[in-house]
Amino acid sequence: MNPLAIFDAQKRGRLAAKVGKTFRQTFSAPMETTPVFVLGIQRSGTTMLMFAFHLHPEIAVYDESRASKAFFDFQLRSMKTTEKLIDASPFPVACFKPLADSHLTTQLLQRFPSARCIWALREYKDVANSFLRKFPHATRAIRLVCSGQEGGGWFQAGVSEETGRILRSLPWQNFSDYDFACLVWWTRNRLFFEQNLDKEKRVLLLRYEKLVTAPEESLQAVTNFIGIPFSAQMTRYIHARSISRHSPPKLNPSVQKLCDELSASFNMRTSEKNSTNI
Repeated sequence: MNPLAIFDAQKRGRLAAKVGKTFRQTFSAPMETTPVFVLGIQRSGTTMLMFAFHLHPEIAVYDESRASKAFFDFQLRSMKTTEKLIDASPFPVACFKPLADSHLTTQLLQRFPSARCIWALREYKDVANSFLRKFPHATRAIRLVCSGQEGGGWFQAGVSEETGRILRSLPWQNFSDYDFACLVWWTRNRLFFEQNLDKEKRVLLLRYEKLVTAPEESLQAVTNFIGIPFSAQMTRYIHARSISRHSPPKLNPSVQKLCDELSASFNMRTSEKNSTNI
């Protein structure tokens, strides 16, 4: 851990929680554990959500990482490794954040019948802006997919035949970095409907904007969904400072059409009475 984290109250809080949970992990017996998988796309509030889970005393947290017990190069090591971690857990809930494996959500639900999945969704223009500021090579993989080349790693592995056909048909030669970043949002979030997760009761759609503007209400719904009591300390570091923080550049009309249509599909899903949404 970066020594400078000691000056960051949020990171100090997470470290203190991890120390206590490590002690419990070492000296407590395993119990029946519900696996929870946080999915979607980066820059959608998933780190903020995982911070909230770190602060809940009954949740073991496995953040995505380059190398850990659960992850290698930001992907789950294997279904078997995940199963072993769940079976050995002394916590009622074990939460994993395999964003790079979001295209495998159906397989996760099949392998773990008691699992709950949380799909994080954020407005595409804010995601694209944040993406380009956070990741220096944010659009490399989507450019490869659009041009029909290989080498897009886990991102390319999650692109369906239909999605690939649509991407290759776009006038991508004239796209800006911002256009490509919005297409990353479209491609990864399209997986929600491609995998029929809109019909799956074990999948909760969590909107970033609702989480940050109504944190207590949102996290109460989350903990109810995964079957544990709400803890007020979960809301400690939730904030709404990043909503529409930067003005978006001009977007190519063909990209905007795709993103607006997908946004409308999510809005329609949210309005359905029997859907699981926040």
